[in-house]
Amino acid sequence: MSLGGGTVSLSIVDEARKINLNSMVSQNNQINPVAVGKVTRLFTILDVDTQLIQGIIDWITPSGANDPGGGAADYYMGLQPPYQPRYGPMPTIADLQMVQGFNESIFNRVSPFLTVMSETNVNANTASPQVLAAMEPELTEDQKLVQEILEARAVAPFTKTTDVMNLPDLAPVAQKLSTDLGVKSSFFTIYGTGTYAGARKMITATFHRETNGIGTLAAWHED
Repeated sequence: MSLGGGTVSLSIVDEARKINLNSMVSQNNQINPVAVGKVTRLFTILDVDTQLIQGIIDWITPSGANDPGGGAADYYMGLQPPYQPRYGPMPTIADLQMVQGFNESIFNRVSPFLTVMSETNVNANTASPQVLAAMEPELTEDQKLVQEILEARAVAPFTKTTDVMNLPDLAPVAQKLSTDLGVKSSFFTIYGTGTYAGARKMITATFHRETNGIGTLAAWHED
């Protein structure tokens, strides 16, 4: 919309429609093979080199937990300018741009499908076909199963997880999906862009919707 001689645009996206990168390393600093499998399938679907995933794991794993030799730090400290790996959960998805092997092109390809917010499950009502297909090998191999979810939610949003589990063709994989999918979101990202006299300002703000309905700021980024 026009505003004061410039323009302003706003959009909002729920983070539960994406796969949580931070979940690849558990709270006790162990690799979570289930989460790694989902990210691996997503990268395969997006035609992105799956070997890049190890760099993400090294980035978010606390120092010494899985890299006692410090090889990951050696790479980053050899850059100009040098910097240390995060050695902990990514606070924003922008962190991914600093991980070994990720350039602007790859980041732009994968970032719409990834989050670092602590959503427990992927929202079956809002997840993209690519994310749904990455949930389990059966969905990756048979796109008809993904299409059944898309068609059902287009008729009426799922109100509980069992609505997805009870879809006829999903019976063989229903038990697995019961731990993958949810029907709600608690983190939402607002993207705001303003332009004026040839200049542009972009602000990204992620909010957590508390149980009482109040939103608290979880992350803020300006460009």
